[in-house]
Amino acid sequence: VESTLPPGGAARLHERLLDALERVAPHEPAVLTHHAVAAQDRARAATYARAAAEESIHAAAHTEAAAFFQIALEHLDGASPAERADLLQRLSIEQYMTSRLSDAIQNVRATFPLWRQAGDTAGLASAHETCAIYEYYNARRSEAEAQSDLASRIGREDGAEVAYAAARATDGYLAYMRSDATTASDRLDEARELASFHDQEQLALRVNLFSDLVSLFTGDATVRGAVADHIELARSASWDELASSGYSHIAYHDVEQRRFRAAELVLDTSLPFAAERDIPICQFWQTGIRSRLRLAQGRWNAALEDAGHVLEVDGMPLARLWPLVVTGLVHLRCGEAGDLGDATDDPLERAWELVGHIDEPMRRGAVLAALAERMWMTGEEEPRVVEEAVRELKVLTGCPGAEWALGELGAWLHRLGLLDAPPEQVAEPYRLAFAGRHEEAAAWWRQAGEPFAEAMALADSPLKGLRVRGVSLLDGLGATGTADRLRVLLRNDGVDEVPVRPRASTRANPGGLTNRQLDVAKLMARGFTNAEIAARLYISPKTADHHVSAVLTKLGAASRRTVMMRADEYGLA
Repeated sequence: VESTLPPGGAARLHERLLDALERVAPHEPAVLTHHAVAAQDRARAATYARAAAEESIHAAAHTEAAAFFQIALEHLDGASPAERADLLQRLSIEQYMTSRLSDAIQNVRATFPLWRQAGDTAGLASAHETCAIYEYYNARRSEAEAQSDLASRIGREDGAEVAYAAARATDGYLAYMRSDATTASDRLDEARELASFHDQEQLALRVNLFSDLVSLFTGDATVRGAVADHIELARSASWDELASSGYSHIAYHDVEQRRFRAAELVLDTSLPFAAERDIPICQFWQTGIRSRLRLAQGRWNAALEDAGHVLEVDGMPLARLWPLVVTGLVHLRCGEAGDLGDATDDPLERAWELVGHIDEPMRRGAVLAALAERMWMTGEEEPRVVEEAVRELKVLTGCPGAEWALGELGAWLHRLGLLDAPPEQVAEPYRLAFAGRHEEAAAWWRQAGEPFAEAMALADSPLKGLRVRGVSLLDGLGATGTADRLRVLLRNDGVDEVPVRPRASTRANPGGLTNRQLDVAKLMARGFTNAEIAARLYISPKTADHHVSAVLTKLGAASRRTVMMRADEYGLA
């Protein structure tokens, strides 16, 4: 219809439609916004765009909400500084949710002079606190801490207690991420008291969630149920970002503390939730966590698939750390490190640069462990490992909850001969290995579901038979690069019966399954038919057939029954 109108006639028709639709109940703000914009009615466009944004938020359509807030700002005439600042800040929140972090930071910073002009210290403190969160996810910890400190000072000095409580909660969160449990608890306790006094339910739940996450991080697994309860409360109240953040952190700790089955269940829930509720930034973060889980499980292709998705998408820089480490280690372990291109593209080098901005002991220790593994693999001295890793062990020793990071870094330094004595306060499998109980350590890893660590525990043994078993296990995983390095070490030690490297055509490859093939394989292990698999995964029967054939080939399984019978061995139970 519009294409048949003479030039200049459309605006008047849109105005007539807008007048008519305003008399029809219920109003549809999105439709009204469209006609108001086309009618060049700036006042009504701003009003309806804001209402459409609110409706989109309620419907978990954050991408649309950001677009409507943008329209409202573009048509906002004669607004007070406080009104414009509020709209900019709300736009920034939706941009943050939809992983447009640079835009979010730019817009929230644009509110600072507006809040000052309005004389609204509570708004100004809130804006600085919001900016602190964005800057942290932007991998700029020092700037995040400066913004949070500024928010606390403004809120305290001007009596804006709710804004001050939110800033204290963010201070606590930043301390928690830096493994400073004491400071985190102190800040969160202060925020809890103020949130309770002012009846701020969402802030109180945020504080309680992160207080229990601090306890979970420091090794108190009994609070895991309480964390799950907080997440459910956030979901029931439609505080989607808070719920999704809770999922992200509980999954991270489950992977870090080697509760792999629990982590898988969390991610199976959280990733669809983030997609359904249109929170790309959390989906981005959780995919990075899953890449680390897949690495631990020896699922090389699935790990690279997840890591590649995070590294190829424009999202938060903080979430790139694990995918960078995962990419570097998978190629290293599988003997494909030469495929990574020149040194400037090396994922471990990029991870080291990134961790310098994040400045957190746990993450720095993980990158140093990866660099130490590369040094062990290549035999080329790595100055950062020699000069900094032993010092980092001392830092980690003083961090509660760092037993796993301390054990992993210590294990690689021990293999390099860089330790005078093994570190204390390490997690159980590392303690067993350092005590010379290599077979028990390997059994622990096997039960947990981390086959690469199981193989390395056997390879660390002075007993020839256990070392040979470690090589065979690595071959079965497809970690031929690491297996070949161990073959060299065995021959250097005079061992004659070194396993021959299996041919690619005869080797089963459980690590070669993609994420979708892994989903199919798990259903096969439970006895589902192809038709049932197709229905469960929302794919066509023909696609299910192709996936089943690929799974059988990669596992080297003769039939579906083989997959069912060997589900534990394949890690599909």
